[in-house]
Amino acid sequence: HWSACSATCQGHHSRTRAIAVEAADGGRPCQGVTMEVSPCNEKAICETVNVDCEVGDWGQWSACSQSCSGGTQVRRRDITVHAQGTGAQCAADLQELTKCNTEPCAGMVPINCQWSDWTAWSECTSTCGLGQHRRHRSIVAEAARGGRACTDGPMIEISSCELQPCTQTEKVCEWEEWGSWTDCERRGVIVTCGGGQQKRSRVSKFVEEQVNSEEVFEKAIG
Repeated sequence: HWSACSATCQGHHSRTRAIAVEAADGGRPCQGVTMEVSPCNEKAICETVNVDCEVGDWGQWSACSQSCSGGTQVRRRDITVHAQGTGAQCAADLQELTKCNTEPCAGMVPINCQWSDWTAWSECTSTCGLGQHRRHRSIVAEAARGGRACTDGPMIEISSCELQPCTQTEKVCEWEEWGSWTDCERRGVIVTCGGGQQKRSRVSKFVEEQVNSEEVFEKAIG
């Protein structure tokens, strides 16, 4: 079953599965991933809150996948708090593999574990500003008969992705051009000599500008 959503808006949930029967004696190895992560509550609008990502404690090591010739054990941990806003992303691994029962079985050729290629990075979780994307790979051949286990890295990689800054519309006051000077007057009478006064005027107007949302926020709290 899918886990509960990590947040009431723009969160993630996951589901896992385990290998019930390991391949043996030339049988076809299991393919695919042991964990799936998917977004949830995508349509809910989040308030701007900056939260750092946090991971939980490691779980127990699983049973060894082989009784001899080398197997693997796995342990996992989950993201307990997903990053929000400009909070720091989780850079820690969520799964660890280790060798076990490495003594070779009599007369058997070792089989080394093999990783698949990394998938393409997923789309960024945000359309502007800072978000995150991920990619994954799977074990295409389990280690067997004392072969080398897959210990060089995680199954899932999460990375930040920064797009163009988010913008919003703001009304800004601007002056129109000055009008023409009036005729020279003195006491309400137009004169051509002896000194007088001239006037000119201008008006203001509001125009809409696209501004960086972060700059507006910084001005508001500054």
